[in-house]
Amino acid sequence: MALIHVLDKQTDEIIETLNNETGEYYESLITSSLENQNTFDFIALKKFDKLEKRNRLLVQDADGFFSEFIINYAEQYKRNEKIVKSDASFIDLKKAKVIEPIRLEGQTPETAAHYALERTEWQLGDIDFVNIRTITITDLTNPYDFLKQVASTFDLELRFRVEVKGRRIVGRYVDLKKQIAGFEGKEITFGKDLIGIKRVEDSSRIVTALLGVGPEKEDGSSLAVLVENEEALQRWGRNGQHLIEVYEPESSDQDMTEDRLRTLTQNELEKRNDAAVSYECEAVSLEHVFGRSHERIRLGQTVRIKDEGFNPPLYLEARIQEVQENPATRQVVNFKIGNFIEYKKEDLEKQIALLKKVLAQKVNAAELEALERALQGEISDINDALTDMDEYIEGAFSDGLIEKSEAQAIEKYVNSLNVEKAELDSQYSSIYDNAGLTGSAKTNLFNAKNAYNMSHSALINSINAAIADGKTTPSEKLDVDNKFVDYRSKLSLLSQRLEEALDGIAQAKASKALSDANTFTQNKINDVNTDITNINNRVNNLDSYIDGAFSDGIIEQSEAKAIEKYINSLNTEKTDVDNRYITVYNDADLTGTAKSNLYNAKLSFNTAYNSLVSSINSAIADGKTTPAEKQDVDNKFTAYRNAIGTLSTRFEQAIRAIEKMKADRVEAEAENFTRGYAETPTGAQQKANAAKEEANQHTDKQVETRVEKTKVIQRVNESPEPNQVIASRVAMDIIGQTGAPQAGSPLVTNWGSFYFTHEAPYDFDTTAPKSMFYIAVVHQKRKITVRLQGGCSWDRILNGRPANISGAKNEYAITKNRVAWNDEYILHLGTFTDAYRNETWEPPKGFTPPSSVQDITIDLGQPTGEMTFLYFLAKGNYWRRTSTENAYVSPYLRINYFRMHD
Repeated sequence: MALIHVLDKQTDEIIETLNNETGEYYESLITSSLENQNTFDFIALKKFDKLEKRNRLLVQDADGFFSEFIINYAEQYKRNEKIVKSDASFIDLKKAKVIEPIRLEGQTPETAAHYALERTEWQLGDIDFVNIRTITITDLTNPYDFLKQVASTFDLELRFRVEVKGRRIVGRYVDLKKQIAGFEGKEITFGKDLIGIKRVEDSSRIVTALLGVGPEKEDGSSLAVLVENEEALQRWGRNGQHLIEVYEPESSDQDMTEDRLRTLTQNELEKRNDAAVSYECEAVSLEHVFGRSHERIRLGQTVRIKDEGFNPPLYLEARIQEVQENPATRQVVNFKIGNFIEYKKEDLEKQIALLKKVLAQKVNAAELEALERALQGEISDINDALTDMDEYIEGAFSDGLIEKSEAQAIEKYVNSLNVEKAELDSQYSSIYDNAGLTGSAKTNLFNAKNAYNMSHSALINSINAAIADGKTTPSEKLDVDNKFVDYRSKLSLLSQRLEEALDGIAQAKASKALSDANTFTQNKINDVNTDITNINNRVNNLDSYIDGAFSDGIIEQSEAKAIEKYINSLNTEKTDVDNRYITVYNDADLTGTAKSNLYNAKLSFNTAYNSLVSSINSAIADGKTTPAEKQDVDNKFTAYRNAIGTLSTRFEQAIRAIEKMKADRVEAEAENFTRGYAETPTGAQQKANAAKEEANQHTDKQVETRVEKTKVIQRVNESPEPNQVIASRVAMDIIGQTGAPQAGSPLVTNWGSFYFTHEAPYDFDTTAPKSMFYIAVVHQKRKITVRLQGGCSWDRILNGRPANISGAKNEYAITKNRVAWNDEYILHLGTFTDAYRNETWEPPKGFTPPSSVQDITIDLGQPTGEMTFLYFLAKGNYWRRTSTENAYVSPYLRINYFRMHD
């Protein structure tokens, strides 16, 4: 069920609701873009009187978040249909007020955005701190355009969102965030979730030089730099003349340096010295299929796109700039991409070849590397022979006559090509007959070899026919040229298929092992999938029946009994899910976050179920139903479906975690064998190799885990303090250590071996805690001793002049399994009073900050054998942003060593 709520344009009260399942609207489409050109269009079939006059619309997106739109166009072109078009409500910020020209000094993203939003119905949301800038407004503007200027100045992305509780909008928020991280694993492939793709080239904005002009200064002058691209001039210029335009960066920084202006202009020129290419994609959403939650497509996401049927084959890494989703199905149907990197197939093949070598070493390195070297040599020899013959024939055919000596030379070239082909045939046979080559890789290789054989014969026949009578015609020359082109194409395809075959051989053993390891996971997923499908069917049946029973406002006794039967049936299916939960949750290999997430999702599921049944029983108790009761039941159905979806995801994550834990345990055994290698090289190495092979058979994700452990070991080894833990054994007790902050944290950077946060307010917000880093240990011993080192930097400007902060200090907390400054979770509180003044907001390069060291021993309680997370939180004891004061205390911390003990 997907609802469109219609809100009164002045009071925000919900005055009407449209439901797609009852046939009240169709053809709905939400368009969202990074440029914030967001729209919502649909065709209404009922309730036309409320769909006009700038009334507002509230609709949920694919993730269940609400977006608000203002109706700006409505056309009733049929008696029973009305086209409705709407724009995002935040566009009305253009009309909220007029902002006068002004120079704003010492601005952060937060203070600048606050200035824009004063006396509007929008408020500050999640704002990333970057640095301090001066912003100049030179002309009359409005809050929306000024917010775009702020985003451009600080290189942040502008986002708008609304929050809803019950039947009202309780907040409209503006976020300024750094760009979402790079590629995270989503690959969109033609035939899987890519239906169609369109490539558009636009050459209208091509330039070969730009004159960059900086912001106007107070005296009316401006910096100017000329940036040229000679390569672009050769490609696009005419009579040696540049295609030149003026470029003014979207910045109001009057203190912009010439180097900064040149960099910005150079960046812009690089975007415009070639045709602008865009791609529009038609997609099918797979994320709602159980086990495919990772297939989601979202705005701002960096993805990889592959369409080998495109001409030429298409391989892209790109950022999604615009998405179109159907709110009725909550699925993305189209998207546009930008900021893309386009790869050539041959470049990817080189990378694949390198990866293939690594994989080959795990299976039969000597054999495969020998085959590969021989194969590369034969392909290279054929290409050389082909090029030599092509060049000679080109010269011999130029005068239309074929002398006897030329015919004899051509014959030698043909014989040489035949010899090289015979050697390639031999290599092909050794690869094709390999027992490890099966399936499509073998079929593709067979077809490519047949195509190559026919192309070879066709080329030889064409050459012989052309020279048979001692002369050549233009049509004969063209036919030979075409055969050369086809020959190269077929040879290239054969080369690709041979490499794929080598990959297939190398992966055969690994694939079988991975398949065996996945049996456990897939069986569990299939069981859960069946239970979730059954319960969804029961929910849909109950929902459909209740819609009909509630339609007349009267609940007959027969309807009440039928509803009771539906509820009993739903309860039976819930019991199956409960039993499945007990099996998964009690698995000894399920620990840590995955276990707690599953537990919380199951609690939410139980709550949603009880709320739904209670709401239904309450609505039918008196034999009649009111619109308010029907709305409450509808809301409970929505909440229940969302809880089912979350529980399904948590089941999958838990099962994957169990699989990974089993593989980690085998890998740990492999590492133990490896550590004994120095003492007993032969026997220990054999055991280590066997154990590692067994680990590789469990999962293909262990490389990532090993990398994380390597980072931790490196961190311990690099510590300037005496290590009281053997670095090579850290992997037995610690899973990971990271400097990445938690969601909602301020900017945290790695400064040498310190973790440094630019800004951490004294009033520590428990809803968005500032986590500097964490360590994760297997709780096998009762206590942990940590040597912590830290201090703080500070700066204060009061009424435009430097001022002191007396008593600046770094207040820190160590918490267990929760990122929250809360007594319930805090294991230790402490302070560092070493401080210095830092006026640049950035750690000075090459400077060793003042600090002191504290040894802390924490009692973790009775060992559980489960993963335990220790979070290190820090805050400065002073932070203030007002019109007259700009001050902060920024903490920094590091761990010199830690050890587990009793």
